[in-house]
Amino acid sequence: MKRIFVFACVILLFAFVSDDVFKQLHKLSGTWVMKTEKGTINELWDIENDNLMTGASFFVTKDTMVMEKMTLRKEGNDIFYIPTVEGQNNNQPVRFKLLKFNKNTFIFENKSHDFPQRIIYRFVNNDSIVARIEGEVKGKKKFQDYFYSRSK
Repeated sequence: MKRIFVFACVILLFAFVSDDVFKQLHKLSGTWVMKTEKGTINELWDIENDNLMTGASFFVTKDTMVMEKMTLRKEGNDIFYIPTVEGQNNNQPVRFKLLKFNKNTFIFENKSHDFPQRIIYRFVNNDSIVARIEGEVKGKKKFQDYFYSRSK
């Protein structure tokens, strides 16, 4: 009986932790902007409900091009970052599972994906984030950082 109680407590603890972590990701809500020499990259996030956030990334020059559509989804005790990039992966979504997190950094991973294998969001402060994609290509480590500021 004691083991059942302990097991039930552990299950409840994981459920509360994943709820709290997903609510921390709500800080992404809004519009994020990164200016480059060729134009501006915008990343927009909306909170749909307690278990779902949707986003899109746009590259803006003279025209606006959708780069990718993203979903953050809580499924049971797991959280997934799910991007869909037109022209890649047969236009199918790819799932990256949240493996590590703390108050300001969230690391999603899918080791079976070609590139990237990891997607990392780090909150520098309330108005600044660094998004990083990283992994290996032909045995060489590769990464790309995106320095976003919150749009006012």
